[in-house]
Amino acid sequence: MRTPTAWAALGLTVAGVALAAQDRVARISQDDFKKLFASQRVVVVDTRSHQEFQACHIRGAIELPPYGRLGDPSEAFVKAAAKLRGSKKPVVTYCACPREEEAVLVAALLSDQKVQDVRALTGGWAEWFNGGNPVICRER
Repeated sequence: MRTPTAWAALGLTVAGVALAAQDRVARISQDDFKKLFASQRVVVVDTRSHQEFQACHIRGAIELPPYGRLGDPSEAFVKAAAKLRGSKKPVVTYCACPREEEAVLVAALLSDQKVQDVRALTGGWAEWFNGGNPVICRER
């Protein structure tokens, strides 16, 4: 698996790698995700930063930023991928990026780890939150 450090050595950026992954990662529309979410037959993966996740996230989502401190897959990512490999539920990743770059990247990385049925949420966090859908937010 390539890491940001390895990508930089090859002259690539995370956005460039995510762009390359766009063609191989399935997407799920907000409407289709709402149906799947309502059925409780989905694993929801938040790829945003720890601070963003702590502030507010889709109800039931797991926090899964892909990298540790040195750009290698975090221990949490590796462990979560191992658990998700055994899941019978589809996995939906989301982020707050304009074109879902981080969600696509994490979906591709999970697929590389042999996790089945991984999709990136079109419209991501902003469309879900602004649509008044179920979220968990920390009170300030």
